[in-house]
Parts: sequence; C-alpha cells; structure tokens
Amino acid sequence: MHSLKLLKEMQSKTERQQSVLVKLQRQLQVGTKPEKIDGKTTGKQVPLTDKDKVRIEKEITILSNNNQIL
Repeated sequence: MHSLKLLKEMQSKTERQQSVLVKLQRQLQVGTKPEKIDGKTTGKQVPLTDKDKVRIEKEITILSNNNQIL
C-alpha cells in the first residue's frame, strides 16, 4: 500500500515537472513573461530580459535532465 502511494507521488511530481518544462519552453519561444507590479501579476505581457532567458534555459536543462532520469 505504501509503495502505491509513493508511485502516485512520483507520477504527480513527473507530471508537474513536464508541465513546467512545456510552459518554460513556450515562454522562451514567445519571448514574453507576465508583468509583475508590487509582486502581483498583471494581464500584460512584457519582453524577456537576457537574464530571464539565461535563467529559463538553465531551468529547462535541469528539468530535462530530471525527466531523463525518471
């Protein structure tokens, strides 16, 4: 019973990681991100900065490597 719960948790984690990976790839392809003002997201999209692009590429690499292991 415990192993079934662990398996479901691993599947859920993998699904979340894959979902985030797709979102980040799409965001990098489109070249925009949601605007934040005072820590709150607005409906407006703003261009990615070079720093954003580097961070997103790094996150994509990490998530891709994690998904290869699983």
